[in-house]
Amino acid sequence: MIERTARRITEWMIKCEVVKESEKELYVYAAHSFILTLLPVVLSLILGLILKVPINGILIILPFTAVRKYSGGFHASKEAVCLICSSLLILLCIFLSVIISCSWIMLTIAGISAISLICFSPIENDNRILTEEEQDKYKRTTAIIVGGFFFSDLLFFLFNIGRLSICISIGVILPALLQVPCIITKLFHCKRNIQ
Repeated sequence: MIERTARRITEWMIKCEVVKESEKELYVYAAHSFILTLLPVVLSLILGLILKVPINGILIILPFTAVRKYSGGFHASKEAVCLICSSLLILLCIFLSVIISCSWIMLTIAGISAISLICFSPIENDNRILTEEEQDKYKRTTAIIVGGFFFSDLLFFLFNIGRLSICISIGVILPALLQVPCIITKLFHCKRNIQ
């Protein structure tokens, strides 16, 4: 679905003579990447509007997408499955942001998640293996982004702006949770290789 949309956008750009036919695949890739980046934000905004808390949706998805881009983690094998699961997960997170109250427990879980993200990132995707230089860059970038969001979370908590703190906490916890299946799989493979 996303691939088809990216191709249609690119073909339209070629018709409008904005893009050359010879550069089609490059622009299909660029359009695909743009849609994948924009989709979670739009989806969060729509789901947030449905639940009458659009700010919660945006404040959850911003740290999630920023961290997830560099941290890696579990990926669905098909785009349709990814879209359905992502929608349900975002809906759940927005719902949780409404019913969870701000507390030291939530901040502590976000802190543990931040440490986990910094320690285990990046987790590679089978579709793209990172060079050693890219791994170092992604690890540093993840640490900076996670550190920034956790610091803002801490400030919101200390200044008693609980709703913002909860949303940022969820946005940090979610990418850490999506790394867990990959970490367990890696540990399982390492244990099998040792035996």
